[in-house]
Amino acid sequence: MTSYSPPLLRPELLKQVAPMLRTVAHPVRLQILDLIRDTQKTPSELAEAIGLPIAQISQHLQGLRQLGVLTQGSEGRTRPYRVAMTSVLGLLDCIRAHMEDA
Repeated sequence: MTSYSPPLLRPELLKQVAPMLRTVAHPVRLQILDLIRDTQKTPSELAEAIGLPIAQISQHLQGLRQLGVLTQGSEGRTRPYRVAMTSVLGLLDCIRAHMEDA
């Protein structure tokens, strides 16, 4: 019986995606992504949901926005964030699947 093996990822591609993975691979940032995967939230809503000061949440949001993972809306004064790079949500799905297998 022959097993399927996906093609190897090219080193150039891995170098390109590594900074995004390093940025996303933080517990608070993963939690932010999970909280806004299907919606949008303001920094204060995220701070309240996660239980951290808004200043810390804002730093995490800025890093995710700089890489293009998140985008910030312009709804008056609230400026909610939403996921711009939806492919990163697959990482959350992989984490869930891993935890179910563990």
